Parts: sequence; structure tokens; C-alpha cells
Amino acid sequence: MTAPDAVSVPEGLCVFISCSFTYDPGDARISATLYGYWYEVGKTTNDPAVATNNDKKDIADFALNRFHLSEDLEGGNCSLTINDAQKRDRGNYYFRMEKEPKAKFDYKRLGQPSVSVTTLENPEIQILGKLRAGHPVNITCTTPGSCALKPPIITWEGISEKARSRISDLQPNGTKVYSTVFNFVPSVADHGQNLTCSVRYGNETSFVYRAETIQLDINYPPEKLEIHAELLRSNKIVKKFTGVTHFTVNEGDSIVLQFEVKGNPSPTVTWMKKSQSEWTPLQPTSGNTLKISDLKKSHMGEYKCEARNPEGSSKATFKLSLEDSPRACKQEISHCKQDSSGFQCKCSICSSPSPNITWQVNGETLAGNTTQGKIQVTTWNTEKVGTSTLRFTGDWDGEHHFTCHGVNPKGELDMMFFPFSSGDMLITKIVSAVIGALIMFVIMMLIIAIIVTSKKCKRKSVTASKSYTKQLVQGEIPIDVKGSSIKGGDEVPKVQEKSNESTVENADDAEDLHYATLEFKLKESIPETIPEEPQTEYAEIKTS
Repeated sequence: MTAPDAVSVPEGLCVFISCSFTYDPGDARISATLYGYWYEVGKTTNDPAVATNNDKKDIADFALNRFHLSEDLEGGNCSLTINDAQKRDRGNYYFRMEKEPKAKFDYKRLGQPSVSVTTLENPEIQILGKLRAGHPVNITCTTPGSCALKPPIITWEGISEKARSRISDLQPNGTKVYSTVFNFVPSVADHGQNLTCSVRYGNETSFVYRAETIQLDINYPPEKLEIHAELLRSNKIVKKFTGVTHFTVNEGDSIVLQFEVKGNPSPTVTWMKKSQSEWTPLQPTSGNTLKISDLKKSHMGEYKCEARNPEGSSKATFKLSLEDSPRACKQEISHCKQDSSGFQCKCSICSSPSPNITWQVNGETLAGNTTQGKIQVTTWNTEKVGTSTLRFTGDWDGEHHFTCHGVNPKGELDMMFFPFSSGDMLITKIVSAVIGALIMFVIMMLIIAIIVTSKKCKRKSVTASKSYTKQLVQGEIPIDVKGSSIKGGDEVPKVQEKSNESTVENADDAEDLHYATLEFKLKESIPETIPEEPQTEYAEIKTS
């Protein structure tokens, strides 16, 4: 007889003990029936067998309907099948054959196969390689085989892709291993999801069920980046931001920035600030959080937060700027222009944050994107610029004006437009009320100054005319005399004059003296005491 020394079977499954035997035909009658028996070691032929083809032989209760002897005894096949293995089935067994008249023999010495019953384990899920989003991979579910003619039913739960089942080769211990394999393309949405492989042995009325569940661990690059911010003023939160890329703050405020990002493995976060054309790394406060206290102008600018892991990298940028009041934009000049169908005025106001713009037309307020009669208003905003256009379709007689009003938390600005109906290009005047008042004030002051100065000059001219003789004798020249002229003359003899010491010239300086003729043409309004004919006097004029 030949049979394995030992077999193992998971509890609830079946095991097949391969066995073959021979006997001496001379000891048996050809017409006699060949009987086979399997007994537990330690039991005698008087005890119930565990399996036999002899209907008159008693069967042990624990083996009834579960232990089965091969039906091909005449062919020398003594194989034993144990279904629905139980813990009680553990032990050694031996085979005995009987055929009349003399062929009666047990094979204790030739073989006593040992049966061990193990706990039925869950199926095993194997993944060849690391799960990476977008990269296909094979996933295998393996379970112990059963000797039943019907293979176990293996199913997947938690994913929609179908599996391809196949039966593997026979294993050395005489059992089969069943497995199912499929090609899986994971996605980010599959990360953290449960994947279950379940196995069912038996039939609808009698079956054994086992299942194994794993959680999918899928690598993927950083994604879903979002910046959360808290604006603090006097250590109190005054505003919260989410998903905003431009923050306007006041000088002295503080801001706490938190970078939210998903990725597997967990990404490393780096904060940076742009300095001219280069990015300078910043030291985070903790983890993905960056706090900037006592904000100043030097803190303003562009920032970047970058997340990186072995699967890739991603980044988000944002800007910090100080709040300022509305003002006329330099880069986008506000204007009006005319075309064949009417005219259009464009108003551009810069501020941080960008302003809310409305129009005042004939006492009515127009805002946003609206149409009223022949007037259509279109408004849009960028980070620091608010722009609005007012379109008028049709004829517009005479001179009119519109007011573009921009406002933000820091202030407001009014811009007035004066379009005229004539000409290809309408004349546009943007007048600020304050600036206009200042200009008018300056003009009035200039006019008053000119009038006052003119009167003073007239008075000085009269005085100079009355005393010109005396002044010349003393060697003095009038500073400003309206209507006077100085003509260069021929050199004349030097005139000696009395004067204060401060006006006496040294004789040694005679070479430096030159002479000129002074003519004073006085108006008729000068008193009659002034000679009608101009008098000519000479004085020393020192040139340096």
C-alpha cells in the first residue's frame, strides 16, 4: 500500500488522502466481493469503521456521511475523502481489505496517514508592487483549495472592476489553491477605501464563508491646495479667509496662514517670499502654518507655498498688500470716446481692496451690470483695480456730466466726466472737487498779487521822480523805476560828490569808474514841479 504520511485540512473543508494497494489474488475467489475499511488507529475490526463499502458495517457517528471510500477498490484504489473536516477528525487512520475466502489484511505497518485539522484562514490578498494613482497593478486573492468537485466562489467587494478567476496547479500536499487576479488602475478616490476578498465553500444549504479586508494605501502627488488665513488686529481675529489669493491688511496687523494640502505620502510644505526675481524660503511657525506679526510695507508682496512628496509637487501663490484709499489709476486712464452709435466713458479706479464703483447720471445711481434706457453700465474688478464703463447709445445734445464714484473701506473718490456732443473724440475732464477748489484759490491769489504789485510800482515811480536830482547828487541809483531806461554813454569827467563815508570812493579806484546816461521819462500824472525835459546827471557806477 502507498499513502501519504500526513495530510492537513482547514476546518470546514475537505481533504483527499490518496491511497493504492495490492493483494494476492490467489487468496481470493474471483466472484467474491472486495470490501475495504478505514479505521482509526487504536480501533479493532470489531469497532465501527469511519468509511467502508460494506453496507452491513457500522460507521462511527462522527464520520457518518463525511468520510468516503473510493469506489474503485477493484482497481486497487483505497483513497479516502473527508468532507467538512472537524477538529474531531484529527488522528491517524489505517486501511484494511477483505475478500473471501483468505484475502483479509490490514496495512497498519505499511501506512497510517495522519490527518491534522487546522483553523480555516481568511483568503490572502497580495499586491505586487506599490499602489500608485494612475499606474496599473495586479492584485491577487488566494485561498486554500477544497477536494470538492465544485471550486469555491471568490468575489471582490469595494471596487467595480471584475476579477479573472483561475485554478492554480496542484500543491505538494495534495490540496489545491484557488486564486483570482485582476489588473487594477487605482485613483486618488480609491485611497483609504476598503477592498474585500470573500470565499464561499460548499453549496447553498451547507457552506463555509471566509473573507479578508484591506484598506487601500495609494500614493498620489499633492493636490487640493487651499490657503486659510486669519487676520489679527490687537491680537483679536477680525477676519477669516479661505481660498483667497490676495489679502489686504493694515499696517501693524498680524496674519496667520495655514496651508491645507492632501497627498500620500504626507507632503512637505515650504513657504517662500518673492524678492525681486528670486524666492526666499521662510521659516514656518509650526507644521503648515506661517504667522507674520506687525505687518509693514516690507512684508508686502508675493508669497508661495509649495508642497512636495515622492509622487510630485504642487504650489499655491498669494499676495499681501496694504489697504489704500481709491485713486485714479495711472496705468489705465479714464476717458470718454465717441463712435457712430453714441459714446462710452470708461472709469478706472485703483485701491486695495479694489473699489465698489457706481455711476451718478442725472441724479440716478447705476451700479454693477445694468441697463437703463439708452445707458448700459458694465463693471468688473481685479485685485487692485475697479473698472466700469458707461455706454450711451443714440444722440446726446449739449454738455452733460456723469460722476463715477469709487469706495472701499479706506475711503472714496468721485470722478466727473464731461462729454460733448460734437467732434469725433469727446472732450473728457476729470475734476476732483478738492483739487478744483485749490486751483481756483491759487488763481484768485495770483490776480490779487498782480494788482497789489502794480499799485506799489506806480507809487514808487512817483516818489522816484520827485527826488531823482537829490538821489543822483548823493551817488544813489533808484532800485526800480517804472518807465526808466539806462543808455550807455561816452566817458565823461568824474563828478565830485558829497556823500556819507559809506559812499566815498577812493581815488585809487578811478580806473574802475565808468559813466552812463540816465533818462527818466515821467508820465503826465507827475506834478508840474518835474521839468518837462529830461535832465541828465552823472554818477559814479562801480563795476565789479
